[in-house]
Formats: sequence, structure tokens, C-alpha cells
Amino acid sequence: MLRTVLTGPLAPQALRDDAGRVLVQPWNLDHDEYVEHAFDQLRQASLNQTEVVAALLRVLRMLITHVNEEGHPQRAGALEQQMRLLLEAAADQTDLLPEDLQRIESLASDDTDPADHSL
Repeated sequence: MLRTVLTGPLAPQALRDDAGRVLVQPWNLDHDEYVEHAFDQLRQASLNQTEVVAALLRVLRMLITHVNEEGHPQRAGALEQQMRLLLEAAADQTDLLPEDLQRIESLASDDTDPADHSL
């Protein structure tokens, strides 16, 4: 769903009807807010679960690749921030084995789209 949301137009913050009345929709999210809502709580709750961190990194990497390929590189910033926060938190985990940290870091640096099964 985020692949579509991050590469498509968003609902307008305000609408005007034929009579000139304006309906303000302040609850509509921007692209960065969608990313925050999608990942903040998962990221915070998963720090001691390396498989969940790995899955989140794969999804974030896939979304970064997708927005770049679809011509929306300006929308990758919030995704990259989520990756950075995950990696920093993983590096701070005292009970994380060096091999696990290395695996997590390698998942974040791979340029391939994990959702692309065409190979």
C-alpha cells in the first residue's frame, strides 16, 4: 500500500465547492507522515527482535528503491531516516551479536529491491 501512497498524489488539504465554500481537511497526511505512522511504533517495539528489524529494513529499502525509480526521490528522506534510526538503535543494543549487527547493516546497504522477483 505504501508503494502506491508514496508515488501517488495525496488528498488535498482543502476543497472548494461550487458555492465557494471551503472544507479544510487537516487530518489528511503528507507523505512523510504516512511513513512515520507506518514505521515509528514498529521500529520502537522491535529493537530487540533482529528478524523484525531485518524485515523492516528490507521493506524500507524496497520503498526507497521504488520511490526513486518512480521519479519521486524527494519522498525517500523519511524512509532513509527510519533506516538510520533502526541502524543506530541496533548498534546501541548491548546484547546483539556482532554477526547479527553485520547482517542488519548489510540489509540496509543492498541496492536490490527485495520485492523484485524478476531475476
